[in-house]
Amino acid sequence: IIDFCEVYPEFKLSIIDGPYVDLLNHLRHGEVDVLIGALRYPAPVDDILQEELFSSEVVLLARSGHPLLSKSEITLADLQKASWVLPQSATPTRSIFDALFKDNEIQPPERIVESSSQLVIRSLLEGSDRLTVISAHQLQRELNEGVLCVLPFKLDHAVRPIGITTRRGWLPTQKQQYFLDRLRARAGELISDTL
Repeated sequence: IIDFCEVYPEFKLSIIDGPYVDLLNHLRHGEVDVLIGALRYPAPVDDILQEELFSSEVVLLARSGHPLLSKSEITLADLQKASWVLPQSATPTRSIFDALFKDNEIQPPERIVESSSQLVIRSLLEGSDRLTVISAHQLQRELNEGVLCVLPFKLDHAVRPIGITTRRGWLPTQKQQYFLDRLRARAGELISDTL
């Protein structure tokens, strides 16, 4: 966005944040041009195109100093007893979380606050012993600063594809194409930085 606005400072760029289902509806009706975020597989409808830019590992996060960080081994029973702040049901990340317990035939945790707001998630993690499951890149700054920590618990099949979703047959304007090209280039830089 910063790169785009430097080249096209007069262009009005609108960013809308919301539930995937709502944004997809706006996209399909031409009210939104591009969705950027977690891709859904299989695609929920056949009139959209999805392009993966990169994959992001999903991890368990806690505040620095969380009691579970002092354990030599974290078990599913520990996670089942914990309090959580989680994305809503039927989102890709929540599906990874739910599968962790279902696949091991363990009752999922009951102490859950649901939120898609990174601000709410971060605040609840920092101010309590709640845990979350999230793509590490979403709270990378807090991880780099040591405010939040990745719990040493390996999740199976915990990769979330991030990309662009557009209407099938949509033709971007020159400025929209420049934005998409910069987005692709930045994603390529992220991939290179992690190799």
